[in-house]
Amino acid sequence: MKAENFILINEAIKVNACLRIKDIVADGKIMVTIHNAGDRSVKQNSLLWLWHTFVASSGKGSYDTKEAVHRSVKLRWVTPILIRDDPLFADLYSIWKQLYGSDIDRMNWFADNQVSTSTLSTHQMAEVLTDYQRFYLEHEMPLPDPDDLKLLYYERDHVKD
Repeated sequence: MKAENFILINEAIKVNACLRIKDIVADGKIMVTIHNAGDRSVKQNSLLWLWHTFVASSGKGSYDTKEAVHRSVKLRWVTPILIRDDPLFADLYSIWKQLYGSDIDRMNWFADNQVSTSTLSTHQMAEVLTDYQRFYLEHEMPLPDPDDLKLLYYERDHVKD
C-alpha cells in the first residue's frame, strides 16, 4: 500500500483522514502514525497535492488524476524554474527537448523522472504555488486558499537558496 499523508490544515482534511482510517480493515497490516508535519516545505508539498486533487476531481480541463495534474505542473512551472536556476538542468532539458520535443511519451518520461518538486527550495516552491494558483484563478477555477499564506511567499528575483 502506498503511503498516504494528511496534513491537518483544516477541519475538512481532518475529517477526510478520519474517514480514510475508518475504511481500513483492522487486520494488523496497516500502521497509522501521527507526528508533527514539519517545516514549510512539507506544508507546501501538502498544499500542492491538495490542489492536484482539487483540479483532478473538478471535471474541468483534461486531467482526471492528480498524478496527471502533477506532471503538468512540473512541465509548466517547475521546469522553467529549474532551467533558470540550474545550468546543468538547463543543458539536460535543452538536449532532451531538441531530441524528443515532439514525442509526448518521452517528454512525459522526462517530467516523471527528471523533474522533481522535492528538489525545490521553499522559495522556488512558493513561486510554483503562486503561479499555479494564479493560472487557475485566471481560468475561473479558484483553488482553495492555504491557511498559511506564507506558503506562497517568495521574492520574484530570488535564486535557489
